[in-house]
Amino acid sequence: MGTPFRPRILLAHISPGKPASFVQTDLELLRTIGDVRAMFFGSWMDVPRLTREIVRVDLVFCWFAWSQAYWATRISRVLGKPSIVVAGGFEVVGFPEIGYGGLLRRRSAKRVQFSIRMANEVLAVSESIREDAIRLSGRRDVLLVPLGFDPARHMFSNAKERLAITVGAVTQSNLQRKGISAFLEIAHRLPDIDFVVIGAVDHSIENELRAGLPKNVRLTGHLSDQERDSWMQRAKVYVQLSAHEGFGSALAEAMLAGCIPVVTNRGALPEVVGDTGFVVPWGNLEAACESIELAMGRAISDSHRCRDRVVREFSLERRRQALSEVAIRLMTR
Repeated sequence: MGTPFRPRILLAHISPGKPASFVQTDLELLRTIGDVRAMFFGSWMDVPRLTREIVRVDLVFCWFAWSQAYWATRISRVLGKPSIVVAGGFEVVGFPEIGYGGLLRRRSAKRVQFSIRMANEVLAVSESIREDAIRLSGRRDVLLVPLGFDPARHMFSNAKERLAITVGAVTQSNLQRKGISAFLEIAHRLPDIDFVVIGAVDHSIENELRAGLPKNVRLTGHLSDQERDSWMQRAKVYVQLSAHEGFGSALAEAMLAGCIPVVTNRGALPEVVGDTGFVVPWGNLEAACESIELAMGRAISDSHRCRDRVVREFSLERRRQALSEVAIRLMTR
């Protein structure tokens, strides 16, 4: 018997330095079916290298329908190579009120639209993003393939504290987009609850931000994955008051650790939470305060329900199987 065919796959991404966790996860999943090379695409100056990489592979996989996908789908068509584009969030939305989204600039919007239309297959990480991609491109065959999570990497704990956490880099833009300002305001209103913001703090705003923090708030700064998971195991409530989330990876990971979620009604957040937590209108601090207090009173059985939902609905194996089926179908046409 001959050696089983292992396709050569290029994963083109836009994460400088270490790839984002969800990109790294897909890299590992794709390696179960083929030999994968990862390439960071920073600007049009990387087009020659991207072209050389595409010549060498059997399949191109782009995380986000952004600049690398625009060029990769064009080059792939010319070379007769199949391509997959993952619509992940920011690129298919536009929120001028917070200055966020790939659709705010006409040129970027055109390139995102082109990438989605030109790809052989388009995968959306949530139903919310799937609808955005369809609305932008007009193609109806966008596939819903949610992110997947490994429960063994995010352990559950029964030892819950009167603690609410949120995860996100503390930058000027994220204060509103990720709901960090709202989170801090709620901490002022609920002084008997401890609040922790997990994420690197931008030096340009750190001094001013720390000067106004109430005593029940802690900014951890950058943490390792293990340190972050430890906070999730301690926390009773996970809060995500974002103006938009394409999925909400940290939310799902916190639910695996048994955190009761309190999220806004924006993007994919309600899809992830389902009926296990609380969904409040974006910008409604009163509703968020009330929901956090109610979440603190939930029984430990409700924490188990949160974990069970992620295990059941967002299986790592389900995503691996979906990626494998799409890749094999494209390469055997």
